[in-house]
Amino acid sequence: GVQGPVRGSSLDSCLEFLLVLRFSMRVLCAVVFAAVADIDAQWEEFKAQYGKSYNGESEEAERKGVFTTNVQFIEAENSKGHTYTLG
Repeated sequence: GVQGPVRGSSLDSCLEFLLVLRFSMRVLCAVVFAAVADIDAQWEEFKAQYGKSYNGESEEAERKGVFTTNVQFIEAENSKGHTYTLG
């Protein structure tokens, strides 16, 4: 006859892997969301501090992209343990 899955089978291993993967994806999503929220907050603070305004959503999106690239570069360089830090 047909038998059900045996404990310790590859199906159990697969299900365990999927549960771990699901948890990992949730953690990753939370980290990415926090990073995006942080960049958004930094962007808004930058605009307010320097009185920046842009001609439409397209220009602002382009400028925010440059800002984000610069922030990521600064953070990457500062994490390298140089004797100096970028600001």
